Amino acid sequence: MKFSVCFNLLCNLPDPATRRVFLFWAAFGRPFLFGGARKVRLIPIYGGEKALVDDEDFERLSKYRWHLNDSGYAVRCDYSSGTLKNIRMHHEVVTRQAGFDIDHIDGNRLNNQRSNLRECTRSQNLQNQSKKRGSTSKFKGVYWLKANKKWRAKIRVSGKSKCLGLYANESDAAKAYDAAAKHYFGEFACTNSSMRS
Repeated sequence: MKFSVCFNLLCNLPDPATRRVFLFWAAFGRPFLFGGARKVRLIPIYGGEKALVDDEDFERLSKYRWHLNDSGYAVRCDYSSGTLKNIRMHHEVVTRQAGFDIDHIDGNRLNNQRSNLRECTRSQNLQNQSKKRGSTSKFKGVYWLKANKKWRAKIRVSGKSKCLGLYANESDAAKAYDAAAKHYFGEFACTNSSMRS
């Protein structure tokens, strides 16, 4: 017995955007509900990733086709102004004042739940970044000084680099960085201990 599938129902969907979403769901799976008391939903991202959003934002956000940009944020394309504009998912969830950023508290750029997003200055957002790639250490704010054969702890505050000392042990230098980050950056500190947990 042969089966055939008719896709004419796509022609009857109200608008092209809804048709695109329907096709996207058919290819990558419909977003679903999970969690306990708090309702959290997953929205598929082109390429296989999924973004977390609150139930209250799901309906509005799931209408669009999302993909990851080079920085790892979920973005969608917008042509409404006549030119291409990439809109980040977390900017759709929380509106920001001019001159401010939206920060992902847990550092996960795909966790776009309202409880994980906060408005901050650009400086505060930069303080909350994880370790840079290509560093000589496995810890943030720690660098190997070949000439001294010691680990240097360093932190950047208000655009200026502050040396926190030289250490024989890499983890001692990391602890010095963590203490300084908590002192200078408070809740925006991205410490080595928080990155490991």
